Amino acid sequence: MRVCVWLRKIWWCLLLVPIVGCSDPNIGPSGQTNGIPGLTNTGASLSGNADAVWEVECTPIDSSTPPCPVAGFQRAQRVNSPYIEWIAPPTGLAWIGVNERATLSSGLGDDLERYQYIFRMQFDLSSFDPSTVRLTLDWASDNYFGGYRLNTSSFVGALSDNRQWIGFKTLTLASPAVTFTAGRNLLELRVLGDGQTDGLIVRNFQGTATRR
Repeated sequence: MRVCVWLRKIWWCLLLVPIVGCSDPNIGPSGQTNGIPGLTNTGASLSGNADAVWEVECTPIDSSTPPCPVAGFQRAQRVNSPYIEWIAPPTGLAWIGVNERATLSSGLGDDLERYQYIFRMQFDLSSFDPSTVRLTLDWASDNYFGGYRLNTSSFVGALSDNRQWIGFKTLTLASPAVTFTAGRNLLELRVLGDGQTDGLIVRNFQGTATRR
């Protein structure tokens, strides 16, 4: 009986897709503005303790700083015991870092810019007109936020000390000021820290665009 009900729902959905886009806000006819799928907050999709969407790369700022334990990008880790002064994560989300403590064994904790952390994630705009995209997200970091880059090699945005006692800030990326591509897009957020309690949190990550 349950199978029959399920099949009947699928049949009605297929029948109505050309007319109303079924009940999924991410499905719709050409020319319709829809939400963009795959925009994932930090800690919202986990595989064990690893973030299944966000990756991070740690590099020392200069040659006098000890190297990071892992070279290249790796899965960002949920911070299991966040620093006491960090903003409490919304339900279902988490701060992320290079490990579950967001701290390197070589970290000095002197508030200087000794390490660069690049947090990145990808999303797909194959079904959308890239010239109509608008994204927003709220972020907070420890220590310093060093800007963003989208499908480019250069970061945009001045250094910002937006740590836990300041609160979330909103980043808006919208075409034509930002160039999106029809297909896979790579968003990277840069954080600079001293090797102790260096992390990032993203909430309210959402976007809209016109379907092709």
